[in-house]
Amino acid sequence: VRRGKGAEKQFRLVCKECDLPVGYRDGDSDNFNHTYILTGAIENSTNVKTMTDAELVSYTRRVLREAEANAKELARDAYVAKVRRKVETEEQTKVKAEKLE
Repeated sequence: VRRGKGAEKQFRLVCKECDLPVGYRDGDSDNFNHTYILTGAIENSTNVKTMTDAELVSYTRRVLREAEANAKELARDAYVAKVRRKVETEEQTKVKAEKLE
């Protein structure tokens, strides 16, 4: 992360149970200057593991791919439901027309 005239290296902290980001540490991996925890992010600090920027990028990409796949599945399901409703409506109209004959 760029800060002022330099850059800050961050080591992300994520929940071991759900992999959600909960905070980060700055400095280098052997000598952390500060640890920052997101407000309300954790209840028990033993459930925290570190995540490098590269790991966070990989995690974020995976989550986005999963969200995109879920959105495509929902869109497909909505389309199938729409086609089914159209077919049912057409069948009902045909039945009504046959009754009138």
